[in-house]
Amino acid sequence: MPDQDKVNVSEQMGVASPDVQTKKKREHKAGRSTGWIITVVILSLAVLGLAGFLTYHLLVTDTKSEEKECETICETTDGDDVGSGEVKPPVSTVKDDEEVREIAGKLYDVAVKTVYDGETFHPNLVHTYNEMMPLYKPEGLKTSTKLILSYGFGFVGDSSEFEKKSRPIFDGRLKEALVAELGKNGFVEYEYRPTFATEYINQELGIVCALSSAGMPFGVGCSSVKWYSTEDWEFINDLAEAFKEKKGEYPYYLKGNPKQIEDSGYEQYQKIHVSLADAGASFYRVNPESEWKFFRDGQDAGSCEEYNTEELRKAFIGETCWYEANGKTGVVKP
Repeated sequence: MPDQDKVNVSEQMGVASPDVQTKKKREHKAGRSTGWIITVVILSLAVLGLAGFLTYHLLVTDTKSEEKECETICETTDGDDVGSGEVKPPVSTVKDDEEVREIAGKLYDVAVKTVYDGETFHPNLVHTYNEMMPLYKPEGLKTSTKLILSYGFGFVGDSSEFEKKSRPIFDGRLKEALVAELGKNGFVEYEYRPTFATEYINQELGIVCALSSAGMPFGVGCSSVKWYSTEDWEFINDLAEAFKEKKGEYPYYLKGNPKQIEDSGYEQYQKIHVSLADAGASFYRVNPESEWKFFRDGQDAGSCEEYNTEELRKAFIGETCWYEANGKTGVVKP
């Protein structure tokens, strides 16, 4: 008979064999150890539970604080109603705000009727509250600047099928309907605009609206001509003058500030790369007291052959360039 069977028989007969006694002692000790383990686990869980509650409480408190702050400064998208009054522009009067919202609302209604009426294709339409457009040229600034915020809407979608179906609608009857509505409200085409947008202005109301295909398949934003910042105007005008000296006209948009200035690493030469329209621009100067000079504009690195003067090579030493002859990359050397 196997040993295990023997143990079972002895237990059934009420006789505790030496093996069984030893086993019971081990079980008793194990029981006491298990009890301590359970106690420790319970205490640990209690501590973790308390920590979790405190963490949750702090997170909820922080979230509520953020939500309260977002009532005045956060972007509103994904269908939030820009006309609800919950989001207030930081630099406007109530009258400015209401007039801009009213025009944006009229354009929104036209867009809904034009795109959705009788169409089986329904792109997602969202309200927007952003700082992307429009552009405006205030008096005293030699180039246009971005208005601080705008109210409007946009159609969103990211598939090739969406693009195929939406583009004829957006570039066709939708744009025509929106331009017609703007005309009825006293808007005319505005001179200062980026290449990716068409802007319209009502001088009497002081409102600019942009119809844009940048960032969204199609978007509309309206803003007050008073909503801009005067920071760094003197510096921007200096760069605009340097641009005009080389190009013959002021840039229609340029954005930069003194914090972007870099020492070239060669003597006192300095350089700066700034935003210019939908690309960028590079300027340099021989020393901090000299005038800025415009070098080039474009999104990519320049060719090595463009650095064809001693000044340019000293100002942009170490920057990446490419050789026109073979397309290989190199670096600018003095």
